[in-house]
Amino acid sequence: MTTAQNDYAPEWLAWIAQNLIRGVSREDVVAHMVNSGIKTAVAERAADEARAHPYVIGGQAAFDEILAIAAKNKEIAEQRTGSSVDPAEKLAAGDAPSAL
Repeated sequence: MTTAQNDYAPEWLAWIAQNLIRGVSREDVVAHMVNSGIKTAVAERAADEARAHPYVIGGQAAFDEILAIAAKNKEIAEQRTGSSVDPAEKLAAGDAPSAL
């Protein structure tokens, strides 16, 4: 078990991993932790250990693939509709089709 796993609740470790996977920088993760009262050295160690974990590395790769698919879907939608509006943005704006 790593040092970070001994120092933090599972919720903290999950928060660190989720943010790193989503592309939040190590520096921003550490800064948030420090602003929450965690010592800088401890926050840096936890972020570094999480960043090196195989699950986080794999999660980052999967997230990157999802982003690439979303970008391709947006490109296809633009080609079909002639519009540069993201279909997800239209749904968020309330332009969702009616359910049958």
